[in-house]
Amino acid sequence: MGGKDVTRALALVLAVFALWPAFAVSAGEAPSAEPRSRATDVTVELWLDGVPAIRVDAAALDQAEGQRLELRHPRIAVGDELRLAATDGVAQLEGGAIEVHGDVDATLDAVEQVEIRADRFSVDVRAGTGVFDGSVEVTQGTLALMCEHLEVAYDRETDEIRSVTASGGVEIRQGERLGRGEEAVFDRAAGAVELRGSPYLEEGKVRLRGQVIRFRVDGGEISCTGCRAVFGGPP
Repeated sequence: MGGKDVTRALALVLAVFALWPAFAVSAGEAPSAEPRSRATDVTVELWLDGVPAIRVDAAALDQAEGQRLELRHPRIAVGDELRLAATDGVAQLEGGAIEVHGDVDATLDAVEQVEIRADRFSVDVRAGTGVFDGSVEVTQGTLALMCEHLEVAYDRETDEIRSVTASGGVEIRQGERLGRGEEAVFDRAAGAVELRGSPYLEEGKVRLRGQVIRFRVDGGEISCTGCRAVFGGPP
């Protein structure tokens, strides 16, 4: 985000506060650092290349340190499909980034809605990515996933989610099915998951190890590349 984009974004944010005398600045002017100002029940939009990239509906917002905005109980929409709420966070307008933390609770639209919980969430507007970190828990119907990191990539032009990738001690449970690996990539169109990084899949008395294990989340077919299967016996 260049200097002009930063100024434009900042001006749009401050325009929301037109009713507060402390924010009496004209578009394009940098607000003074003093006095520190506070507003409540506001809506903020961060723009990139003329398109609203991130929308924040905050219960309270403080203006501090020029282009740093502190968020209280933010509710964020990333594109049209990912929405989340958190305890607090910070928006860095110059870098086009937002980080929130404390009881992060999110939903991702799908045929069957995906619910996500994590310790932290950050957005990189330039890259079009959102990352959940720390004790990430994902549920979709009967499927439950645990990992340390979950990255959601979205298209800034269409606002649609392009990919969802879990990494760091990935564990997936669905009924009798248990899957583990270092990475899991979700194919939303096919309704399938690919386990990578020494993947392991167990279902009933069958256990699979291989290079890549792919299975449908509806409990359908399983495929395995470079696979070694074991029937019965210890895992």
